[in-house]
Amino acid sequence: MSILTLPTPLLRRLVLVPSEAQPTRAWLRTALSLHADTSEWLARGLVLMPPATAAPREPIFGVTFVTEPPTQAVAHTTEAARPPTAVGHLYLGVEQMRGRLWGVTWPNEQVEPLASLKVAGPGLHTIPLAPLSSKETSDPDGLSLDRWSRTIGALGSAAVWQRLVNLHIALVGCGRTGSLIAVALARLGLRHLTLIDPDRLELHNLGEMDAVVEGDLGRPKVDALAPYLIAAAPAGHLTVQAVARPITDPDAVRAAKRADVLIACVDNDTARLAMGIIATLYHKPLLDIGTGVLRQPGSGVGTPSIVSQPSGLPPRTMGADLRLILPGQGCILCVGGLGQYGPAVNELMHRRPTPPPAQEWHQQRAGSLRSLNTLASGLALQMLNDLVAERLTASTWARLEVDAIGHLTTAYPVLEPPTAPTCPLCGRAGLGDNGLGWG
Repeated sequence: MSILTLPTPLLRRLVLVPSEAQPTRAWLRTALSLHADTSEWLARGLVLMPPATAAPREPIFGVTFVTEPPTQAVAHTTEAARPPTAVGHLYLGVEQMRGRLWGVTWPNEQVEPLASLKVAGPGLHTIPLAPLSSKETSDPDGLSLDRWSRTIGALGSAAVWQRLVNLHIALVGCGRTGSLIAVALARLGLRHLTLIDPDRLELHNLGEMDAVVEGDLGRPKVDALAPYLIAAAPAGHLTVQAVARPITDPDAVRAAKRADVLIACVDNDTARLAMGIIATLYHKPLLDIGTGVLRQPGSGVGTPSIVSQPSGLPPRTMGADLRLILPGQGCILCVGGLGQYGPAVNELMHRRPTPPPAQEWHQQRAGSLRSLNTLASGLALQMLNDLVAERLTASTWARLEVDAIGHLTTAYPVLEPPTAPTCPLCGRAGLGDNGLGWG
């Protein structure tokens, strides 16, 4: 099975091509991501050329704008005339066919239909390149939707809920915040969840983590969580893949790139940067969550500025940062950046961690609070809900801060346009000069 994935800004640019004055040939520059049973073509950019110009010398999808449905004969004609670098063709309807599309690929020199088009952006739509099913009000397993009727009502429609729960989500970091999110996703009705975390459960994890008990001590966190999550969902409804590896491990990378959405609940910038690279290369929306309860003021994700403290209490910095980063709208370096970027790059390149200062954790960290983790996980899930419902349509950064007397404030820092093509991450990934504009 083959699918084509486009970031939303690129899709918007593509549908505007027929309105341009000069006749052009349209090509989508692509890269291939192979999964066990799926070939995912990732659209990297749009190339417009005069009709007689040769095609780019890289894997491409041709694009034709049609006023009637293409036939098998049309597909074979396209195949016969295709440039050597063409790996597929997309047909976009215009005029009376506006809103309809078809596609083909040529594996093993034979014409095969393109199964679907995935939109990496608001709504997280997967568009089957075939007649759409009208069945929106029942679960594919025949389950009653009464279980989720209030959720559906709050989301706005059964179609939004169906789109949300059919996502494959990879959750990286399954400790305090991650376990809360995992349980919430299972109860929401999610069908496919991948858990990635190399750590084993320790006694100090039991106070703030969800869905684990003392009998799980010593087990990998992902293995301890998975049975609870499956039990929390209707029988046979949820599949959970547990990967007890760091995100830099090849098995974890393969698992992450199969997902539709990445959620990062990690506690170091090396893992955070690795997540940003995977999200950028494979067109994955990334929801990054960092929390901190620190004894001293700091900088970077999850460390808001310190405020004055009540008399007799030690100084405390407490808050959270949440960043939803959409493909084509910057990257983790453009949206907020990383506090320890240099050491993170060094560790990724050489697999040699930068030695931390010689101090115990309690010299800087005040500890953890389930209340703070719950606030952060709740806002993160609301961002995901609003993304799928298309209420949230752009990369977003939210910052929570708790002051000295316990008052909570939420701010949304103003985001500047991404720095691609100069950005060392999304610029080098080829997302800086091809129509993937901001917003």
